[in-house]
Amino acid sequence: ESEGVMKRTKRPPRIKGRKLKAGERSLAYLRRQGWTAEVCEQFKALVEGQGQQAIFKGGFRKDLFGFVDILAYQAHETLAVQATSRQQMTAHLRKYRRDPEIRQRILDWIACPNRRLQLLGWECVEVPCKSRAGTKAEWRVTKRDVMAADLIEAVF
Repeated sequence: ESEGVMKRTKRPPRIKGRKLKAGERSLAYLRRQGWTAEVCEQFKALVEGQGQQAIFKGGFRKDLFGFVDILAYQAHETLAVQATSRQQMTAHLRKYRRDPEIRQRILDWIACPNRRLQLLGWECVEVPCKSRAGTKAEWRVTKRDVMAADLIEAVF
């Protein structure tokens, strides 16, 4: 391979401690970019029984308004963020197109000139290492603003 060419990999970067999830990575990224940001999705636990007999049966994450993981703002702009892997970005757009309630909420959100919806898709890539021979794993973000045209189902 030629020098400086990125190679995709499924291997996560070598970091100490636990692996960061897309939402945590996005939150840190937005804050580094100067946004005031907070996670607004909720974890809904599924529990069977009550009191000491309660048994945890798992749960699910619920996005704010059905499409927001992180809400961020700067002086004159509010940003709704959906954090995901780069490979799942099109699946999120498909979901937005096919669910009329979520589609309308997004259209209402982006109708305001000071509000945007952005998909942040994360991907682990191999990049040349400057300090030693070989490559290292690094997380790269792909940003995509969701526009009204993205929410129209193509019919062929």
